[in-house]
Amino acid sequence: MHPCCRNGAERRKLATVALRGCERSGGDAPDSDRGGKGGERILRASGAESMAGSAARLGTDSNKPFLELAPWLIAVFAQPFRILADGTRSPTYYAIESVGIATGILVTAVHSCGLVSLTHTPSPIGFLNRILGRPLYEKPFVLLVVGHPAENALIPDIGRKPLEEISSFDPVRSS
Repeated sequence: MHPCCRNGAERRKLATVALRGCERSGGDAPDSDRGGKGGERILRASGAESMAGSAARLGTDSNKPFLELAPWLIAVFAQPFRILADGTRSPTYYAIESVGIATGILVTAVHSCGLVSLTHTPSPIGFLNRILGRPLYEKPFVLLVVGHPAENALIPDIGRKPLEEISSFDPVRSS
């Protein structure tokens, strides 16, 4: 990019942590370090039980077996600034927007590989920094659950707004 055209778009705005199923399943590390079986550490730390009421309309509850069964969990973090070598902060500009676009591209790539993904956004989501060893200035954005669909997987019919409610195709009118 030409130096006079810099806009901060070339700055890294996200970090990802990919956890493979066997890495989450304990191995030689104690449960407190690896999370025990599957995504138990993430499930315990997420407070999934507290979301039961708001998710009931989708037919979901605090049971999140996909966190334990999926071969991959990908945690995506936004970096609203970066820490320079001298310890000062440097803004990254439009971090949330950029991370949203990058996450969409990642989901598309996952699907193009013949896999499926589920976006898991527990509230609060800040526990991911602690259990994944990420700096506090990084903002957890989403936890992607990636793998092959279960044979008995059901997709809730939540409906979609019609195109006319979310878009406008009127020509620009001059006044």
